[in-house]
Amino acid sequence: MTANQKLTFDFNWKLTLSVVFLFPILLRLCFWQIERAEEKKVLAQQWKSQQTAQAIPLNEDVNFKNRRFVRVYASGKFLIKKYWLKENQIYNGQLGYNVIMPFASEDGEIVSVDRGWVLGSPRRDYVPTFETPANNVRITGVLVVPSDSKLIREAETRAKSWPHKILEVDIPILSRQSELELYPKLLRIDPDSPGALDVIWRPINASSAKHYGYAFQWGLMAVVLIIMYLFASTNLMQLLKGGRES
Repeated sequence: MTANQKLTFDFNWKLTLSVVFLFPILLRLCFWQIERAEEKKVLAQQWKSQQTAQAIPLNEDVNFKNRRFVRVYASGKFLIKKYWLKENQIYNGQLGYNVIMPFASEDGEIVSVDRGWVLGSPRRDYVPTFETPANNVRITGVLVVPSDSKLIREAETRAKSWPHKILEVDIPILSRQSELELYPKLLRIDPDSPGALDVIWRPINASSAKHYGYAFQWGLMAVVLIIMYLFASTNLMQLLKGGRES
């Protein structure tokens, strides 16, 4: 690079406007993923602590409304006439369903219980078979707030036949479909409880590490955008080449 070589800037308003628009979006996505990662770390810690916590009666959950996970027990009976099959559930590389079945507790609550996984079929009319306790039983598990995924919304469809297939657990919709006043949380049953099927619970869909990875990608894209803008709007590339040749 010679002494008379200077950095010059060629203003392109269209390119500048694009960068001004995209750069804050990329930064916001980066920080949003970091926030999500921190939330997932807290949720994972709460879930882990509830796995060893002493179960409380179902009706005492009202004292822990702000908790995402609460370990409870309930005595009562499964209601087998109306239940749901949550579709697209993969277990050991096989496609199946999660069985969501109402459970009438002795204290008067009717809670939706996720009993675990059963093998499915590509056929839409396929209904899996499994055993359900006929008598009163005592079950334990963790009460969770059902998924509120923005990507998948459960359609408000009328259940013309049972079991009814769903994509997401939406308690108000399930209540209307079954004409039952369901408890506002979902009970994920313990593997050793009566009525449990294949049970492997994941408290969160994506780990905090994955969200940190997404944050790095968005942040890197923001940096690359600025670098590309500098090279496109200035003679920086020529100066660098001239510096190497001198």
